[in-house]
Amino acid sequence: MPEDIPNTQYLYENGLHQFHYDKFERSKHNHDWGYIPFLPNAVNCINADFDDRDILSFNFTGCLMVVWLEVRGSNRDIFVGHVSTGDFGDCKDIWDGMKTDVKRWYEFKPSLALKDFPPGVYNGGCYGAISFDPGFRAFTGFGIALGTYPDGITRVVNKEILCRGPLL
Repeated sequence: MPEDIPNTQYLYENGLHQFHYDKFERSKHNHDWGYIPFLPNAVNCINADFDDRDILSFNFTGCLMVVWLEVRGSNRDIFVGHVSTGDFGDCKDIWDGMKTDVKRWYEFKPSLALKDFPPGVYNGGCYGAISFDPGFRAFTGFGIALGTYPDGITRVVNKEILCRGPLL
């Protein structure tokens, strides 16, 4: 997790599956972030609380980043999650089951941004990022690929818009 994004967690029981929700915290750079750490064999998510906050997660190698809207009566909640896949436990079936109970959902693979590294630069990891418009009416999902250069410095080598959509 980036050092400037503090993280606290609490556990929420949902049927037979455990889903972890992070709470938002203010970073020391005075920017509001929600951070979703990767958890093996889990759908780890955060309730966006209808505040104007960007949400980050790391390290994507094939997992899904997901956004969904839940409506219960007059209450609306927007969630963003990191869905574990592959060798660490594939939770796509759990995510597919969750989609049946929500009003609107989106998914994308931030790792699609991991391409076209300059010569001598190797994969330094991949962030997924969700940026909401101020009214939380829509979002943009990014894949942000990092490359580690021969001088040992890690820099962004590619940032791509991979998903966009309305929420309300």
